[in-house]
Amino acid sequence: MKTTLELPDALYREIKIRAARDGVKIKDLVAKGLTAVLHEDPPKPPRRKKSPFPIFKGPLGPLLQGKDLRSLSFLDDLDDLESYQRSLRR
Repeated sequence: MKTTLELPDALYREIKIRAARDGVKIKDLVAKGLTAVLHEDPPKPPRRKKSPFPIFKGPLGPLLQGKDLRSLSFLDDLDDLESYQRSLRR
């Protein structure tokens, strides 16, 4: 397939020199370069640093430290305590 590309003059000169040095046609060198770019592995997204659990902290340190997190009643009690503390501040 034929196509037209607009390349910077300096880049075209480098391609032309490289093709002459390697004894290949410019179109073959460009096709080889584009093929290499298309087949390289995509960049991996940066890994997010995992926060140590628990991520919520109170004035004296992590609120849930040393608690049985499988206990829903503990979480209900914590919600009740927070609601009570908010009501005292009114």
